[in-house]
Amino acid sequence: MMKRILPALLCLLLLSGCAGQPSPSAEVTPTPTAETLSPSQSPLPEPPGGSVRVEAHWGMLEERARPLARRWYEGYTEDLLPADGYGPLVPYIGGEKLVTWGWPTEDGSPYVSSEYLYGFATAHGVMVTDAVFDSIYAPAYYDVATASHRTLPLWVVTRTVISPEGEPHTAAGVAAQDGSWYTGLVFSSSDPAYGTPHVISCETGLLMMETPERAVMIGLDGTELYRLTADQFLSPDSEARSWFFSGAIHFGLWQRGPYWSFQEALIYGSEVTGEPIWLDSRTGTRLDGQPDDVPTEPEDAWTRTFFSGGWHDCEDTSVLYFDDGTVLDLTLTLPKYLAMPRYVAPPLLIFEDEYSATVTDLEGNILFRWDVPEGGFHSISLLSSPGEDPPLVQYHRWDDPDSYIPVETVLSPEGIIYSGRVDVLTAYGDTLSIVEPEWYLLLDIRGNELLRLPRVAMLDHPADD
Repeated sequence: MMKRILPALLCLLLLSGCAGQPSPSAEVTPTPTAETLSPSQSPLPEPPGGSVRVEAHWGMLEERARPLARRWYEGYTEDLLPADGYGPLVPYIGGEKLVTWGWPTEDGSPYVSSEYLYGFATAHGVMVTDAVFDSIYAPAYYDVATASHRTLPLWVVTRTVISPEGEPHTAAGVAAQDGSWYTGLVFSSSDPAYGTPHVISCETGLLMMETPERAVMIGLDGTELYRLTADQFLSPDSEARSWFFSGAIHFGLWQRGPYWSFQEALIYGSEVTGEPIWLDSRTGTRLDGQPDDVPTEPEDAWTRTFFSGGWHDCEDTSVLYFDDGTVLDLTLTLPKYLAMPRYVAPPLLIFEDEYSATVTDLEGNILFRWDVPEGGFHSISLLSSPGEDPPLVQYHRWDDPDSYIPVETVLSPEGIIYSGRVDVLTAYGDTLSIVEPEWYLLLDIRGNELLRLPRVAMLDHPADD
């Protein structure tokens, strides 16, 4: 009996304009109109006097957001299929999974959390994979010579897999950012205690850990350049052998341009003695001492903060030095009521105090301003990495004591890109991946929706016979 009642009840809720859960289907269904209604769906007749009728508000349905999903491949795609023609790929959040951890809660039950799942889409929002990965990120390394972080043109993906022994562990793979090549999920955690496979980034590529005593260097074009083993560096009786790469390399390695150095004692926290071991990351060769051409950091590396096109002193944002030789003294251009900016991201300046958050241009003209909500909390920060162009500003606002979900606003020099209540908001290059209470979104840098997937709660209800 219950199964016959549910469809009718659902139709009644929709016709009365009540908001229900979004459909899990990514197909777009045309909204009914008076011209497309079948005889059984025709407008309701006038009720007799004194009675009540439910009126159909089709306009409410027309305003309601709908899924937007396009696929590169026809069916479910559970892994990246390397191919030419995708163009630049971008990650999107499109699902969630429940994870049970090894420690109990206060009542003794297992600790369970929800984690997001990621997939790849083209720059136009066409899904190349479903949301099947635990994480997707672009690896980066620290360039000593310029005192800056550089991102490699690669994607690292991770995913939980089951070993032949039935134990879950994390596997990783490397792909070109355009998806033209992909190693597959062939790298496993070198130490299950750490969970995620160790990855070391450098200008040559990625050193991926295969076992606690073996690693492989993957070049920027996906080729295997060489392998490293503990036998090349440590004596057979060394205590560091069992976790050479997960310990000595991962935690005690210094990058100096194309060179690496490490000292075995560092993994134990003991006093460092003896000469460090030097490696050439381009060939995997162990060197005899420190090379003569090891780059060093600029003397002012730790006193400057860089932005796109220039820098300012770490402790003083009042004077901006541009790469073309221009010097801008903000004390001469900003209105007196504005303090020094908290962030400098030309052409934007970002200010924050306990009462408000303000964004201006370099002349101090106010572009956006938010006042702290009464009884609420706010903060403002750079969403994009320092030096990225255009800069993206993120404003957080908690103004509803009954909701833990903040209002997030993202703006660029061209204006507001997005504003809404979200659980997660992440920038990937020229896209924003957003998790709203009911939707997963992927937006471009102008705020256009590229992808919209329903965020449906998966509830397991017993069948009602």
